[in-house]
Formats: sequence, C-alpha cells, structure tokens
Amino acid sequence: MNLVYSYVTGKAIYIDTMLLMASLLPQDPPYDFVVLLDEKLDTWWNRRRLRRAGLTPYRLPYRTQWDRWFNKFRVFEYIGVEAYDKILYLDSDILANLPLESLFAVDFPKDHLCVVHEVDDPTGDYWSLDDQPYSDDELVFLERHGLGGFNAGTMLLHQNTAMRRHFADILEFAREYLASGKTALTDQPFVNYHFNRLAAVNYGLTPHVRLWPEHDEAYPDRLIHFLGGPGDAKRKYQEMRKYARRFMNQ
Repeated sequence: MNLVYSYVTGKAIYIDTMLLMASLLPQDPPYDFVVLLDEKLDTWWNRRRLRRAGLTPYRLPYRTQWDRWFNKFRVFEYIGVEAYDKILYLDSDILANLPLESLFAVDFPKDHLCVVHEVDDPTGDYWSLDDQPYSDDELVFLERHGLGGFNAGTMLLHQNTAMRRHFADILEFAREYLASGKTALTDQPFVNYHFNRLAAVNYGLTPHVRLWPEHDEAYPDRLIHFLGGPGDAKRKYQEMRKYARRFMNQ
C-alpha cells in the first residue's frame, strides 16, 4: 500500500484547491490520501469537506511559527505511516491528469528523493540561501553528479529509516536557521541543500510533471502544477478551475 499526502496552510482557499484536485481523482483508489492540516485550518467544517471528498485530514501538533513553512516534512508523524511502502507528496495547487498510482512505479534508490528537475543552476534565489552559499568544492561535486535545482512541490520517497532521518535533518536545519534570527520565504532551499549535498536526488518525476502550464495545452499523463507565491492563491484557484473545465471534464 502507498500513501499520497498534501499539506495545507495559510489561506482557506487552499482547501478549495485540494477539493478541486480530489474531484478529478478516482473513487476507491489503490492508495490512501492524507491532508496534513495547519492548526488554523483544522476546523470541523474543513475536516468534513475533506472527508466527503475521500481525503483523510490529519492535524499536525502546533509547535512554533516556522512550522507553517516546513510541516510538509513531518509526514512521518502521521499515525500508521509505517504501513506504507512509498509516499508521494503533492502541493495543493496541482491537478492530476494521470492516475496517481502510476507514479509509484517510478524506480529510484531507496535513500534518494525523487523530484522534478527545474533548473541547472543550484545557486539561484529559489534554490539556495544567500548567506549559506555552496563552496567551490560543493559546486564541483554537484556538477560532477549532474545536479541543479529541483522543485519541492512534488516529491516521491520510500517509507524507510533513511528518509525519516533525511526529513528530520531538514527540520533541524530549518529550526536552527530560523532560531538564529534569519528569515526564509520557503522550504525549497533547505530541501535542495540537504539532498544535493548528499547527491541523494533522483529526477524520475520530471517527465510526469508540467510546471507553469500553458492554458491552451491539455498535458495528458501529467501532474499540472500551477505555481506561484502564497499571495497568488485566488489567481491559481481560478486558473485551475478554468483548466479543469476545459481539459479535464470538471
């Protein structure tokens, strides 16, 4: 058995994007789908809406303010996670124009994170932290292994001790960084740093995902990721609805 999960935080409209995603998935799928909920969105009404859509809501215990950006790496706190073989993470602004179970067939090393390659340069603003640049030796290492920047909105991983340790290390890295008084806008630089420096990255999801979709293309057999910042929620939801009506019979 495999697990699909998302993490919903910030604006309530991301509950709507989750429900739109779920409306295009088959009933009784061969995987479980869990939605990790930010404390502020963990209301009776939101839980009811998610359950009616076939999704399982799970509230993450609130700890500190920075959790809101990094709770996606706390999936191993979900009760019963040990029962699954592979775990697929999806951002809440994605439409699935393919059976999600087909993604679990992607083969990759058990201690690697399977993701979508986005840029060749790993040092850009969205994939690294200005005050913690890669060393010259690390850049040579990354080039030797063909590693660049990857998108953290879709991630496929094995449920095992190695991945538990990876995610725990990312959370600790972020906790120490933010506790020092620094700020970070997203989780993406942290997960890029961690897996790139270990050369524990696999780009096996790249052929299955379309980032920044063109609105006039159907993209069969793809995950379609409507990217944008936290403030773009309303715009993304509207684009997703239009796209689903036009190309996905919704």
